Amino acid sequence: MSTSPNPETPVTTRTIPNVRVTLLNHKDVVAALNSIPDPTNNSDPDTVSTPSGGPGSPADPTTSTETDNKSHILSPVALDTSWPYGCVGKIFAGRSPDFDNPIWFGTGVVVGPNVVLTAARIFPWSEPNRYLRFVPAYRNGIHQLGDSYVSDIYGYGDSVTSVSGLDYMVCRLIEPLGRDWTGWIGTWASGRISDYSTTEYSLLGYPAHPSSNPSGVYMDVQHEIRTKDILQQGTSQGLRIYTDARALTGGEGGPLWALDGNRSRVIGVMSGPDANSVGGRLAVVAGGIAMVDLVKYGLQNWPV
Repeated sequence: MSTSPNPETPVTTRTIPNVRVTLLNHKDVVAALNSIPDPTNNSDPDTVSTPSGGPGSPADPTTSTETDNKSHILSPVALDTSWPYGCVGKIFAGRSPDFDNPIWFGTGVVVGPNVVLTAARIFPWSEPNRYLRFVPAYRNGIHQLGDSYVSDIYGYGDSVTSVSGLDYMVCRLIEPLGRDWTGWIGTWASGRISDYSTTEYSLLGYPAHPSSNPSGVYMDVQHEIRTKDILQQGTSQGLRIYTDARALTGGEGGPLWALDGNRSRVIGVMSGPDANSVGGRLAVVAGGIAMVDLVKYGLQNWPV
C-alpha cells in the first residue's frame, strides 16, 4: 500500500534512493517496443496512444471541465483530488540529504500505475546526490493523495536541460500511487501536424504566479488553450508545440490535455517560453510520438 494521504510523513522514516538515470535514443526505444505486442494500437496508423486507467476510472462523472474559465486566466482547481485532476502533482527536486529544502519545483502527471511524466529540465542534473519527490493533488503542504519519491528515470540524451520538443522524462515511483490512489491519464500523439490544431486544450500545473500563487502552493488550470505553431525537433519524432498558454516557473512538466468524450489524453508537457517562426513569445509544449513511446517504454520496464 502506498503512503497514507494524511499530512506530511517525516522523511526520516523512509529510505530515499539516489535516482538512477538512463538516457535513451528514440530508435532504441522503438526497437524495444516493436519486440512485444502493443495492446494500445488503434485503427489509425498515424497515431499512437496509451490508455487511461486505475482508480477514478474515465467513466467517473467528475471528468467534466470547468468551461467558465477563459484562456490565460490562472484558476485554482477546486476538485483537485477528482479524476483526472488528482493525477497532476507537484514535483520537488533537490539534493540529499537536505530533503526539507528542495532546490526548485515543477509539475508532473501520473500516466501509469507507478509512472509519472514530466519535463526533463526540472531534474537537478548537476547535483551528485539528487532526488525527486512527487505529491499528487498537492495543496499548501497537504498530501491529499499520498506522495512518493522517484527511484528511476528514463529520458532522451539529446535534450535534457533546455526548452525543446524532447523535453520530457518518465519517472518510476517507489509507491504505486496510480494504482492505489490517483488512477492515471492516457497519452496521445499523431504523425499529422493538423491533428493538433482542431482542439482546445487545458494546461494544469503549479506555476508560481507573482500575485495569486507566488509559491505554487495549489494547482492552477488554464482553459481554452490553442496551438499556434508546431515544429519538429530536428530529425526526431519530438514536437515543439507552440501555444497561447502562459509559461511560469513551476509549471514546467505540467500536462497539456484534452477531453475526448469521457477520456482525458495528454498531448505534451510544458517546457517553457521561447520565440518561434511565427514571432512572439509563446509557451512551448513538448510532445510527439517520441513522448508516447517513452511512456510505453516506462510501462513495459517498470511493472508494479
